Amino acid sequence: MDAYNEVFSVGTKFDKQAQFYDHPLLEGSHFNMSDLKSSKSRREMFAPFLSKAAVSKGEPLIQTTIMKFIDILREYGKDNRVVDITRGYHSLTTDIIMNYGWQRASGALDFPDFSYPSVVYTNHFLVSIIILRTLHGLFGFMAGLALQFPVLAKWNKMFAAGFHLRAQAQDLLLDAINRPKLTRKQHPSLFDLVLQPDPKTGLPAPSINDLTAETLAFLVAGEGSPANTLIHGTFHILSNPQIRTRLQQELSSAIPDGCQIPTAETLEKLPYLVRN
Repeated sequence: MDAYNEVFSVGTKFDKQAQFYDHPLLEGSHFNMSDLKSSKSRREMFAPFLSKAAVSKGEPLIQTTIMKFIDILREYGKDNRVVDITRGYHSLTTDIIMNYGWQRASGALDFPDFSYPSVVYTNHFLVSIIILRTLHGLFGFMAGLALQFPVLAKWNKMFAAGFHLRAQAQDLLLDAINRPKLTRKQHPSLFDLVLQPDPKTGLPAPSINDLTAETLAFLVAGEGSPANTLIHGTFHILSNPQIRTRLQQELSSAIPDGCQIPTAETLEKLPYLVRN
């Protein structure tokens, strides 16, 4: 266990295993960079956008999206309908990352039964990453073949997912490149900072292909990771009546009217989150 913690700790001196990080559609992104120096330099270009201060500026947008999701769940409750909470969480995080990252209203929460196409495709794309790691040679060859002959995607959901998400990523990137420069009052998008890098850093601006891959990486990770955290957290809470009751009481105190979500700073101080 000590060896595992040394290899996979933050700030590790070991490079990544290349065969686990070479998805064909993510070529050029920090995800596919196996050497630490290159990936660190690329990640630093996005650091200002991902800082706690930057996220705090986007908090009103995040709160509005969460309240919209809660209102939808309430409607499901009134109608006594079954809700696919897994897709619901993925739709929520899709709307948040699209709005926060690219100032694009995806409208994922507006789709009936949370059936937004990208939400459905993302799951297939994540499965493709797992298969690529397990059957690296075979799947890598098939993925490369599909890139050369896109028509093959019609017969495979994972390949179709890759093409759909890459097209969406390219659309988001080109929109960020072509739109007018933002004023100081507007929240910058993910690539507003990267397309105009600070000369002091000495880092070159990535190519269009690299940024398309980065967009796809952030789109999938920004949607998938938070959604999976919510899914596992919900299962844990609902499986333990004592924890559920305690958390409900604390949230009721923090949100007495059930309509106005407190700031993240306030919620972070809930006893449930700080208690040892």
